[in-house]
Amino acid sequence: LDTFYMSRIGVRILIGQYLELHNEQQPEGYVGLINRETSPAFLAEQAAADATYLCDRTHGDAPEVLIEGATGCTFTYIPSHLYYCLFELLKNSARAVCESHSVGAHLPPIKV
Repeated sequence: LDTFYMSRIGVRILIGQYLELHNEQQPEGYVGLINRETSPAFLAEQAAADATYLCDRTHGDAPEVLIEGATGCTFTYIPSHLYYCLFELLKNSARAVCESHSVGAHLPPIKV
């Protein structure tokens, strides 16, 4: 199953990169799907907001997500891929926190 998913991700990235490179208008700082200045802290904030919203809608409450560390750093990466990974991790973490604490109890924060 791991090989299947790794192949799927690879093919998806190759196709997406090809299509974006042939797009006439590319956003500033991008080369295809790749952003030369991807901010992991910004993507973590977006993923946290979406995961918190989903958890709140599903469980009626959601833990706070704290983003710590060097939040000003950037690197070259594919933002959509990093967002997806962060969103899934935060969504699963929020669900686990909600399920392991009683309803109405103080939920401990998730630290990223």
